Amino acid sequence: MKTDYSEEIETLIDNNFLPSTPEDAKATAHTLEEIHGIVINVLPAKWVYDSDVHTALEKLNFNTFYQTKEEKKGMFYFLIIK
Repeated sequence: MKTDYSEEIETLIDNNFLPSTPEDAKATAHTLEEIHGIVINVLPAKWVYDSDVHTALEKLNFNTFYQTKEEKKGMFYFLIIK
């Protein structure tokens, strides 16, 4: 049986980050795995999955962007740390 931390994940992300775009100079690119790592530094890793973090990001209107810069390629969420 899994303990549901959906509300806590949403609250953590909403209180600490703002959605942004690649064009915003203040924004930093983070993979889903990196954001998951931030979340599990606060909430129990045993009960928080990448899919839970992805769902929370979608609910909070964070969009994914494909970045093609040589140093960092792939799918990213662009965030501004509050």
